Amino acid sequence: MNITLVFPNLAKFPSWFVKYHILPKNPFPPAPPLGLLLVAAFVENQGHKVRVIDNCIEELDHRDLVKEILRTDPKVVAFHTTSLTYPNVRTYLEFIKEENNDIFTVVGGPLATFYPDRIVENPNVDFVIRNEGEITFSELVKSLENGGNINTIKGLSFKKENKIVHNEQRPFIEDLDSLPFPARHLIDISKYPRRELFFDAYPTDAVSTSRGCPYDCRFCSSTRYMFCRTYRFRSAGNVVDEIELLKEKYGTKGLYFREDIFTVNKKRLFAICDEMIKRKIDLPWLCESRVDTVSKDKLKKMKAAGCKAIWFGCESGSQRVLDYINKEITVSQIEDTFKWCKEVGIITGAAFIVGFPGETVEDINKTIELAKRIRSNYSWIRIYIGSPRSPLYDEVIEKKYYRQDCKWEGLVAVETPDLSLETIVKSRNKIEKEFTKITFKRVLSDIFVMHEPPILVMKNLLNLVKYLVDTQV
Repeated sequence: MNITLVFPNLAKFPSWFVKYHILPKNPFPPAPPLGLLLVAAFVENQGHKVRVIDNCIEELDHRDLVKEILRTDPKVVAFHTTSLTYPNVRTYLEFIKEENNDIFTVVGGPLATFYPDRIVENPNVDFVIRNEGEITFSELVKSLENGGNINTIKGLSFKKENKIVHNEQRPFIEDLDSLPFPARHLIDISKYPRRELFFDAYPTDAVSTSRGCPYDCRFCSSTRYMFCRTYRFRSAGNVVDEIELLKEKYGTKGLYFREDIFTVNKKRLFAICDEMIKRKIDLPWLCESRVDTVSKDKLKKMKAAGCKAIWFGCESGSQRVLDYINKEITVSQIEDTFKWCKEVGIITGAAFIVGFPGETVEDINKTIELAKRIRSNYSWIRIYIGSPRSPLYDEVIEKKYYRQDCKWEGLVAVETPDLSLETIVKSRNKIEKEFTKITFKRVLSDIFVMHEPPILVMKNLLNLVKYLVDTQV
């Protein structure tokens, strides 16, 4: 069966998104859609002919993308979707059904999981896949090909006699080693930047070694709906097998462990580090983490295995705000972690969010002061936008802490009696300027205090300029 999987590009944002610069330019360059490539690999291994179109890279307009989708006469077309892409997906679905109503259309991804009723009631959607897609999608394809019973496919939603049907929830995949590696051969990897902010290794590629997060931050949708606070991970041997494949087949020179928390399980983290050292992987890498999941001995082990940088979700410099969003970390933990990273020689990135309900100007000033103290190599800040189905989102909707004129595809711009949206935006802009000052001072301090070689000084300055350009609003 011919199958086409589509990773859509971002939709045109509403005027208020643009006016208030809700989404600053992301410091993370576009990367291959690993989740979609895993689904592709799964069904390809079952003998189906699979195409993957990443329109974040192709950047085709609506009609041209649909023309490209239909070019190989697919029987099934599936889309990954989020709040930021669904307006485009909705149009693609309409155009596809206009051209060929016999094509089976499938929608999966976060938005489909959060709002399956809303998606499946679209007359141009045949099926919705909730949560993890590999097994559900493969069973659906098999059923469509052989005339099987779709009523028994767990994790599937569809319409039957004008009524919406949600089949039983599918259990999460426990053995991630049983999944094939992402089908990177189905995309033109040369079209991707394959570069990361923290080091000059080219090409750098992403690897995902786990799924889910055991924590319960109130602003996050993943914990309650997408993965339900499960945390599952691949074995060290399986992870390093994929890394060796990347080196041999794709010439990978750097790695980004792109997942919620790479460092949460110490035993597994050390096993991966030891396996990388044992096999002489010798590649620089970075990951994302929480400050309460690292220690100085962990950082030393990671450094020995090639870790160059870590992004930390700090969120706020106010302990009151951290407690309110249930981050389960302390300001002192943030300070200690960044101190350890500097002592060990690991580059740091600090991510912050401003505009939580109940946050005050005093809280925001504490974030600025924390940033000054930790002197992170890079900092990134965004405005809090209510994320569908998260606990904090439900509170925002219940208390009407949002602008009535700033709602879009489930997203809302937060405004409370304590902080207007305009004040939040001004605060974000103020913090960005402070971040720039802090970063420049840190680089200059390192130059004159640490007496770095001239070539390294120049490299640091060039990286700084690139960072400022990449993260500009």
